[in-house]
Amino acid sequence: MGHSWDKGQVTKAATYTEEGVKTYTCTRCNGTRTESIPKSVPAAPTITKVENVNGGIKVTWGAVAGAEQYRLYVYSESTGSWKKVTDTASTSATFNGISGISLKSGTSYRFTVKCIRPAVSSYDKTGKTITYIAQPVLSSAANATSGVTVQWGKVTGAAKYRVFRKVSGASKWDKVTDTTSTSCTDTTAKSGTTYIYTVRCISGDGKSYTSSYDAKGKTVLRLSNPSVTVSNTASGVAVKWGKVTGANGYYVYRKTDSGKYSKIATIKSGSTVSYTDTAVKSKNGTTYTYTVRAYNGSTLSSYAGKKIVRLTAPTISSVTNSSGRTMTVKWNKNSSATGYQVYYKTGSTVKTVTVKGSSSLSKTISGLTKGSTYTVYVRSYKTVSGVNYYSAWSGSKTVKISK
Repeated sequence: MGHSWDKGQVTKAATYTEEGVKTYTCTRCNGTRTESIPKSVPAAPTITKVENVNGGIKVTWGAVAGAEQYRLYVYSESTGSWKKVTDTASTSATFNGISGISLKSGTSYRFTVKCIRPAVSSYDKTGKTITYIAQPVLSSAANATSGVTVQWGKVTGAAKYRVFRKVSGASKWDKVTDTTSTSCTDTTAKSGTTYIYTVRCISGDGKSYTSSYDAKGKTVLRLSNPSVTVSNTASGVAVKWGKVTGANGYYVYRKTDSGKYSKIATIKSGSTVSYTDTAVKSKNGTTYTYTVRAYNGSTLSSYAGKKIVRLTAPTISSVTNSSGRTMTVKWNKNSSATGYQVYYKTGSTVKTVTVKGSSSLSKTISGLTKGSTYTVYVRSYKTVSGVNYYSAWSGSKTVKISK
């Protein structure tokens, strides 16, 4: 004979069937009797949100009164049927692929949900559809000549990308730019500031996000390029640069036209902004390119080279008052030079004249002021691809115009 169910007599956890029947095992009937307790059928769940998240598609639905468990389905175009994704007591689940249906960026997926416990509900046969757009994978954020360059992998199906940054320690992301490229350079980054960058896919009109984003991002300390100048001196090539905010020091590099950069000096102070390369003092006529990179720990700035032809300065052999209001300047030959410049001054009057040809080793200058004393310097120059490179000035000689 049957009997009514007594909660205190349950000795086995409840089990369920797809037909919406909840089954208990009872201690009465000598432990051999089970009773099935039918439950009322819950309403069909309503999907409220379908969104691309890191590594999948998150589907969210409203809670259904009386429902204890839900089943998420994805539609299979190949079989024309709904396929189970997962069972959950939660009101959301994430799809990242099942047997026969893989997750691919740029592919559309359709989802529906129904209650399965304590009874099976109906479901929305139309479902909710979304095109999966994968989260961009950041490859680097590094110092470049004009700012910080951020790079990421191409995402199939993405219309555009939006680049964000925030200062290290901040919570709010700020937009940098929208682009269809897979890289951008943030030209507004300030030297000495640490930034975190991330990228998110957006719709073509820029009004909605179509992917998730890497919340960790890529971190970089912005170090601007040192602005480098080079010049010949008596002892070698002088390299100078502007101080870089945030730098702990600088690396100085040199290369020949056909060679690669070699580090020639490490400057262990962010305030030291010059270095003289004495190793090239005797390398007259050789072309070099120099550059400087700021550093802070393992972070380096970008760099840009400055070319120079190493030229030794001529030596003035004589300066004479050769005739009326005229002086003649003579110097030694620099066989690597294209020509020379003669600089002379008296009081506030300063003039420079150019002498073409490496074998032209004297210059007569007229129209001088009688009774005045002139100080004279000479330097060599070499023209390469339309650019003149100069040696240091020679030591000075003076002459009084007495004729």
